[in-house]
Amino acid sequence: MSLSYYFSLSKPNSKFLVTEIGCGIAGFTVEQITPLFNKAIDENIKNIFSPASYYKILTKEKTPNR
Repeated sequence: MSLSYYFSLSKPNSKFLVTEIGCGIAGFTVEQITPLFNKAIDENIKNIFSPASYYKILTKEKTPNR
């Protein structure tokens, strides 16, 4: 797991806003990048906020619940 994942766990009072990294000029699709953030959703880490597009793919839901 990435260092940023463990960092977010060590800072429960901070909020981490994830952007659609790599999905612009880099040329990756949201579907290619989204799996990199599945652990934050699977473990319901409260201080990591994913874009709605990531959340939709990871949870198969239409809108985020948080």
